[in-house]
Amino acid sequence: MLFYFGNKPTLVVSSADGAREIFKTHDTTFSSRPHSHINDVIFNGSKDVAFSPYGEYWRNMRSICVIHILSLKKVQSFQKIRETQVSSMVEKIKRCYSLSEVNMSEILTTYTNGVISLASFDRKYSSHQDGDVDLMKLVDEGMKLLGATCVGDFVPWLSWVDRLTGLEGRLQNVANHFHNFFDKVIYQHQNRLSIDDQIIDDNELNNSVNVQNFLDILLQLQRENKDVLTIDSIKAVILKP
Repeated sequence: MLFYFGNKPTLVVSSADGAREIFKTHDTTFSSRPHSHINDVIFNGSKDVAFSPYGEYWRNMRSICVIHILSLKKVQSFQKIRETQVSSMVEKIKRCYSLSEVNMSEILTTYTNGVISLASFDRKYSSHQDGDVDLMKLVDEGMKLLGATCVGDFVPWLSWVDRLTGLEGRLQNVANHFHNFFDKVIYQHQNRLSIDDQIIDDNELNNSVNVQNFLDILLQLQRENKDVLTIDSIKAVILKP
């Protein structure tokens, strides 16, 4: 059965044969997600792996993520980070145990933020100390927006409704904060990798002592192939690998 949400065609399949046609015979036709204004703004034109349309760009980005970021070897290399953050989380729960209640949502979010920040940037961004952005609150607001619905996506001539409700303003505010944050962090990491000799030295150090973070890996790959991996792509991949 085919019907429309505004201008979005929606196909409902209720039989095994129909599902087989979609998932096997015509899988590439149905593999892309619907276009979303929110994803375009937050993920630099939907350049992340999850929301980019199926095609050569998506295949290249998926290959980069699978080989260089999400491989079993890379995940195992961050074991020490996970252990340290779990230990810190357990200690925090112990300290809060004497209180009338323990906010497990906040504690688990802090743990997740710590692991992701250290793996992605080799440091935490969870407070406004020294002018750093509160990444945890920023990500939380971004996740809320990803669950929102833009009226303009379904009825383009009613896109003004999103401005009237304040959704467009919230979206642009979060996107600007994300881009400013990543511009600053990427600039810092690029300085560390500013010359080829320094890249080699960093690799040798990472191989022997530390684990190379996601951003440094992507920046090095971007130097080798700027046509496939742009700075905007790096921002989108780090935000939603």
